[in-house]
Amino acid sequence: MGLVKHALGQREEAISLLKETLEIRRQSYGDDHPDVAQVYYSLAVIYADTDDKQIAFQYAQTALNIYQAKLPKHHPSLKRASELVERISSYQRESILPQSEYHNVQE
Repeated sequence: MGLVKHALGQREEAISLLKETLEIRRQSYGDDHPDVAQVYYSLAVIYADTDDKQIAFQYAQTALNIYQAKLPKHHPSLKRASELVERISSYQRESILPQSEYHNVQE
């Protein structure tokens, strides 16, 4: 439901719903369950679409850590989380470079 709200442009409501879901799942399954990781991943996706890349990275990395511990190494969720961490890291590296350095790297 949170990602649906996000798709409808209701970012704050989406985040609120996902944080509620996160707490319920953590209480039900524990902190290191793949269903908990899925909520962390969803939060990372929403934050990645904003300027809050550091928060997005933290959620994505948490999801990835859980998936790495609990899922087979070729599981699609593990792959998606890994790709999201890399994408967010890439955004962060680009935003850290001064504009002149960014152009030098691109050439």
